[in-house]
Amino acid sequence: MSHHELKWFSNYCTALVAFMQADADEMGGSGGLDLTQSLKPPKSLLLEVRCLKDYGEFETECGKVINLTKGSQHQMFRSDCESLILQGILQHIID
Repeated sequence: MSHHELKWFSNYCTALVAFMQADADEMGGSGGLDLTQSLKPPKSLLLEVRCLKDYGEFETECGKVINLTKGSQHQMFRSDCESLILQGILQHIID
């Protein structure tokens, strides 16, 4: 890559991080928007999930409290359950 391309890429990365951090700050530091997470757009906002471990009460972004017990199934917004799926607490049920 040329010097100009490297400089552009560096500036782009800096702007991307600043944008995502600004979004996190506006949302109360809850993690915000990660534009690097997935390249595919979601097919739906809701996911059918199964709880793999006893987790207890979980408060969603809208304030609803869900009791996550092992074996229970729930329909949750993708934004609420993505981190729990990555932690191995929930499993996305695919038809």
